[in-house]
Amino acid sequence: MKKLISRIKRAEAARIKEIESEAMLAEKEILKDAKQRAAYVCACILNDAKKIAEQERQRIIASADLQASREKAALIDELLEQYISAALENIDDIRKSSAYQEMLNRVTERAIDAIPSQSLRVTVSKEDKKLLKLKNRKDKRIEILEGNCGPGSIVESSDGKVRISNDLSELIREKKAKIKSALAGFLLAEMQVKK
Repeated sequence: MKKLISRIKRAEAARIKEIESEAMLAEKEILKDAKQRAAYVCACILNDAKKIAEQERQRIIASADLQASREKAALIDELLEQYISAALENIDDIRKSSAYQEMLNRVTERAIDAIPSQSLRVTVSKEDKKLLKLKNRKDKRIEILEGNCGPGSIVESSDGKVRISNDLSELIREKKAKIKSALAGFLLAEMQVKK
């Protein structure tokens, strides 16, 4: 019986060792599988984090580019405002040009021709009245008036219904937005070329 018990003990000890060995192998497999899953989850999290970081980087760059564009546009607008203001302040200097008298007479004659009325008023400054030399016309009665007019002239029908302004300072003020837009487009194109 002792031999039998001894044999049973040895068989059970071998079986225990076998079970322990299988348990250790199963543990290693479970740990290996857990490590692989953890590595995969970490890789996914890292990949997602990289994507989020890249999106944030792109957003920051786009935001900075937009801000820089706004600041550049504001600087260009300010510069153009200064140039237009300086042009308006110095507009009277155009009278010193040798071509000014010819331009004044040409635009005034064109305005007279464009207005169908028989009776017209031409308003010019005191300085320009001396320079204005209109053709004699039998078909239209033209009254030349001195007025608060910048370089150029204002031609209107006597009833005031039709008016053509060739007053340069008035035209610059009226067309200021278009002038700024055209100049800004030109400046931005020039800046792109110089990059």
